[in-house]
Amino acid sequence: MFGGLLPYLFGAMGMTAVGRAAGAIVEEVRRQFREKPGIMQGTDKPDYGKAVDLLTKAAIKEMIIPSLLPCCRRSWSTSQSMLSRAAARPASRRRSPPSVQCCWG
Repeated sequence: MFGGLLPYLFGAMGMTAVGRAAGAIVEEVRRQFREKPGIMQGTDKPDYGKAVDLLTKAAIKEMIIPSLLPCCRRSWSTSQSMLSRAAARPASRRRSPPSVQCCWG
């Protein structure tokens, strides 16, 4: 069930990230229009580098969690299948967990 919802979750997180990044760009453009009134008359140039830098940082930051979804999904499904196989095994065939050996003593 979770696997079928994964594309929708990824899409929703991506759209939210785009909306936040667009909001940050709008604020930056407004700030530049306030600080440099010559932009509207064509006598001054906007700071394109600042806007691109802001957008790049926002995109990288916002897409960290959506990019981890496939990894989390894979490890979650692996652990679920291991648990279900262990639970399905008869009690007489269940193995005890292996003992942990330390290398330092």
